[in-house]
Amino acid sequence: MKSGSFKIAGQSWKLKVLKKHAKLGDDSFGYCDSDNNIIYLHAETTNDQQKSTLLHEAIHALEYIYDIDLTEHQVKCLESGLFSIFNFRLRT
Repeated sequence: MKSGSFKIAGQSWKLKVLKKHAKLGDDSFGYCDSDNNIIYLHAETTNDQQKSTLLHEAIHALEYIYDIDLTEHQVKCLESGLFSIFNFRLRT
C-alpha cells in the first residue's frame, strides 16, 4: 500500500505508510491521528493486514468525525465484519 490522500465523510485525510523501524505503539499495525487527519500504517505487514488496519483506523476516524463513543472491541467487531464483506466482494 502506498501513502496518499483520500476523504472520509467529506474530510481530507492523509495515509502515511511507515517503514520498518517506525514505532506506533504496543504491537500496533496502525494509528489514527485525528488531530491532524492522518492514518499511519506499518509497511511491514501483509496486504490483507494493511487493508484491515486501514479499515480499522478509518472507523476510528469516523468515530472522531461524528463524535461516536465506540469501545475498541466495537471498532474491532466492525472492522472484522466489514472487512469480510469487502474482501468477499473484491474476490468474486
